[in-house]
Amino acid sequence: MDLLDPVKLFEESWKWVKGATQGLFLFVSGMTHSLSTPEVLELYKTVITTVVVFSVVVAILVLILITPFLRLYRLFIWSQSQSESYGFDTEMQLLLSAASVFIFIVVTFMRYVYFAPLERVFFAVLRAVDSKQADSLESRSVSVPENYMQQELLRQIRLIGKYLVLGAVLFVFMSLPIVGHLALPAKAIWVLQKKIGIQRAVVMSLVSLLPGCEIYCAMLLEGYLGVMLIARELAAPIFLRIGLEYREEKALVSAMEPIFCGFALPVVGIMISVPVFGPIVWLAAQASAALLARPMINEANRIFGEAFVKRNN
Repeated sequence: MDLLDPVKLFEESWKWVKGATQGLFLFVSGMTHSLSTPEVLELYKTVITTVVVFSVVVAILVLILITPFLRLYRLFIWSQSQSESYGFDTEMQLLLSAASVFIFIVVTFMRYVYFAPLERVFFAVLRAVDSKQADSLESRSVSVPENYMQQELLRQIRLIGKYLVLGAVLFVFMSLPIVGHLALPAKAIWVLQKKIGIQRAVVMSLVSLLPGCEIYCAMLLEGYLGVMLIARELAAPIFLRIGLEYREEKALVSAMEPIFCGFALPVVGIMISVPVFGPIVWLAAQASAALLARPMINEANRIFGEAFVKRNN
């Protein structure tokens, strides 16, 4: 099989463009509905102060933790770099990673502390756009395990740890001569080949070898991982109720990735670009994720067929 078959690359890329556009449309429509829903506005009045204070504390702690790494980088690596722009771009990558960690911590806090209110606003929006689907999903709440929040908290901690370890390993290897040029291509193929296809994983690996593209490809890869983590968290109320096993859930996430990316990318963009107050968009975004229910269930029906239909009837 030709990994760089232009026809297959175009077909896969076009599929992603259509899916991401659909996800972006769902995000805009969902936010419009959520910000006009009384339950969402009431939730903001109740928790906004706590969320902002927690965000400030986490932001300060992340800055305290990242500052020594930035100083060490400037002292030992940037000072020896032949390219001023390369040093600046690498530092921006570190700051982006710190911002991602900040988002993950705040999201984990909100999902853990405000689980019931977030579920309530999710179904309020879903009922406004599709009352039949809302009744169907809400009736399956008995499938939520008793220790769900403990499991979710541990899972999120593992995801954050994995993200930090992968980012740290990539950064260290990229700082080494010769070996550093192969670190990003190897990680790109390893991470992306099961997610967006081996063809585009190879293409990104080759692009990362071009002069000046390495840092930007690394930032794109880490951004992609962060967006997918956020998308998975936004869709959590749906995953809880459609009765999928772990492997089936992974298959559905893979099939929904273009839509998930289009939906979650503006959420991540707002959370990063608006200092401290950005994370409060999560409350409305969680409610707007109700619009993902229909596409996810339709895709699950397509992938798993009658077995899924019988399990959810």
